[in-house]
Amino acid sequence: MIALRLAWAIATFAAYQLLTIPLWLLGWVAVPLAIRYGQWEISPMNGARIYNAPRWLWLWGNDEDGLDPVWYRMANPTWSPFKRQLIWAAWRNSVNNLRCVKWLHPAPVAERIRFVRWGDSWLCWQGVLYCIQLQTPWFELTCGWRYYPEDAKGVDPTDWRCWGTGFRWSILRGAHGSA
Repeated sequence: MIALRLAWAIATFAAYQLLTIPLWLLGWVAVPLAIRYGQWEISPMNGARIYNAPRWLWLWGNDEDGLDPVWYRMANPTWSPFKRQLIWAAWRNSVNNLRCVKWLHPAPVAERIRFVRWGDSWLCWQGVLYCIQLQTPWFELTCGWRYYPEDAKGVDPTDWRCWGTGFRWSILRGAHGSA
């Protein structure tokens, strides 16, 4: 049964990439427009004041952090504002608001979370959407919708994933992801 679940997880990951790659490519045109025509607003996720994409480019905006988060400005002080915003919104957080499309990224519901563990690795799912984390002595790979085994115990209503889980690809080096 686990083999079938892994096969389904890989199929859904591939289908999701087929959907998002064209949106990512389109983002390299949409994000400069979003930067040019953006507006200051209050984040619906955390109440912070953010510079965000206009509504007509909502998919390429970032309703949590905006197009130019303060911490990212401080981390890249030598970059021009345009370069920083472009890299943040088109590369690092491409098509960021897609995570808020509820039918594609449903929030975690404790009663619907299922998971299996083997060693330090796990496969977790809610309905037909999966997340896998593989732990090795050399790296940690996490891929899929952001559901975690701990979600079966309940999810804090202030957790950002209540707005939508988002999809994650992450490879961290070292034992259990340490640098």
